[in-house]
Amino acid sequence: MKKRTVIGTNIANFRKEKGITQKQLAEALGKKVQTVSKWEQGISYPEVMLFPQIAAYFRISIDEIFNGRKVRKKRAPKKAVQEESIAEEIVAEENTASESKPE
Repeated sequence: MKKRTVIGTNIANFRKEKGITQKQLAEALGKKVQTVSKWEQGISYPEVMLFPQIAAYFRISIDEIFNGRKVRKKRAPKKAVQEESIAEEIVAEENTASESKPE
């Protein structure tokens, strides 16, 4: 038995995370269940042109198929969000003040 590849392991993990069978994934991608099984076992790889379809199916990036984790967009630190909010309030107040000044 061959050693599982990173790509195969990741596809299996995303599939299990989504709670679907190999057969369901195969049908969604227009492939045979044996093909998906071979990917997950490391016997073969998906065709290059299939990676975008796999990524779209799992709602992940192609990079995540290779890296094995869902890459989440980093949030701005709480302090930066607060400072941005304060700056927006100041600009809004200045705009309101300049609109209410008689000419």
